[in-house]
Amino acid sequence: MPKRYNLTKACNTFMKEQDLSNQFLNTFPPVKELVGWESIKLSNNDINSIPNDIADLSSLKVLHLDGNEIKELPESFANLTNLEELILGSVVGGNMFMIFPLAITQLAKLTKLSLVDNQLQEIPEEINQLTQLCFLDLETNELSNIPLSLSELGLLTHLNLGYNKFTSFPEEVLPLSCLEELYLMQNQIKEIPSNIGKLTSLKVLNLNNNELTILPDSIGKMVNLEKLYLTSNNIKAIPDGVVSLKKLKELTLFKNSLKNCPKTIATLTSLEVLDLAANQIEELPNELAQLHRLKLLDLSNNQLSQFPEFIGNCKSIEELNLHHNQIEKLTESIGNLKLLKRLYMSDNKLLDISLTCAYLDELQEVDFSGNLLTNFPDHLIALQKLTKLNLSRNQLSKLDSYTQLPPNLKDLTVMGNKLKEVKGLGQIVYQSMESLYLSFNEISFFQISPTQFPHLQIIDLSNNNLTDIDFEIPPSIEYIKLSNNPIHPQKQKKILEQYSQVIIDF
Repeated sequence: MPKRYNLTKACNTFMKEQDLSNQFLNTFPPVKELVGWESIKLSNNDINSIPNDIADLSSLKVLHLDGNEIKELPESFANLTNLEELILGSVVGGNMFMIFPLAITQLAKLTKLSLVDNQLQEIPEEINQLTQLCFLDLETNELSNIPLSLSELGLLTHLNLGYNKFTSFPEEVLPLSCLEELYLMQNQIKEIPSNIGKLTSLKVLNLNNNELTILPDSIGKMVNLEKLYLTSNNIKAIPDGVVSLKKLKELTLFKNSLKNCPKTIATLTSLEVLDLAANQIEELPNELAQLHRLKLLDLSNNQLSQFPEFIGNCKSIEELNLHHNQIEKLTESIGNLKLLKRLYMSDNKLLDISLTCAYLDELQEVDFSGNLLTNFPDHLIALQKLTKLNLSRNQLSKLDSYTQLPPNLKDLTVMGNKLKEVKGLGQIVYQSMESLYLSFNEISFFQISPTQFPHLQIIDLSNNNLTDIDFEIPPSIEYIKLSNNPIHPQKQKKILEQYSQVIIDF
């Protein structure tokens, strides 16, 4: 039976927009039913061809055909002379274009064009006819070069060439004086040209996942740059030229080969995000204390043996990530981070937690897993906004009624410690507690009061030494994991019968 089109239901009369996305259509709707609409969206269907009479849609300004199976466009497509936005590929999906449709190059009013996720191997010289084009997205194709004529697109502000097959930086983009965003991630680019400084309007440059080893000093000439992404390259040093990037807000050098961070980074006083994770950095200069606007600092997976003292002066930090280092002590300066919301310190060598952490009033999430803690950090009870606390893989041996938990905790994870008994937790009612993870301990006795945890939903006691459930299960519980405990099968059966409303995993 042919697909019925309910055009009236899908339309927006005021906007003159027709949205038939996600309708499982396998053919383009009857053109005569679409005449007069200015915007037609047919994303994520199964359409494989475009009818010749599409030219009758003379009012059309916006057309979305991403996520279909279209291989070519009819010559009559060039007659859509009012078209301003054409989407033939997006995150929803692309199409099956192997050749760039020349009809597109005759759409003189086109300002936005996306051909994401197709199979294009080249772009025609005629691309320069799209003189009004501001946005061009060619991500996830098979391009290894672009035509010189593309440099004539004087109004282009956004260009995405990511996830293609470029082995060298496409210097054809350098004359694009209005270009503000350039995406070249996931290619095989080995070098940035020394004249990249010509892109003086550029605000965003993404070169993640390439094969870069050095950055030219001339990168500092891109004085309007706000975001620089260089993740997963092999960069060994940050050039002095970055000192000129006074507007830079985000600098990401995750997973490179840096052994140090230069003092010149301290001059980037607009910086809000600094990601130096997964390098080989052993220490950082105290001059970084000048980064007063920094909100996110990621130094995880490095070789730091001491907590960087400058951090205490960066009082705008909201997220601090230092996991997988060799830090033995949190200094008192951490207590200065009054805006800190997320603190990740897993897999270090911490023996205790600084008392000044109790002053971090905005803290919501903390991860101290994989350290050498022997005592539960009771002073965290002062943190009224803390909802997630992870203390897994430490040396904790006791959780009892004297243990002080933050009052609004939702998730407590204490897996892989040395707990033998759990006899109540603290002295107050934990209204917010939803999940309690205690697997991979040595627990042989577990007891909590249902009235103390009125909203507890999940308890994980797997891989312990329990032989029975001799505690009252809170009525709010939805799931209990008890696998790999020495509970006799007959007792298991009895437990399942007694608590039939709860999912219990043995």
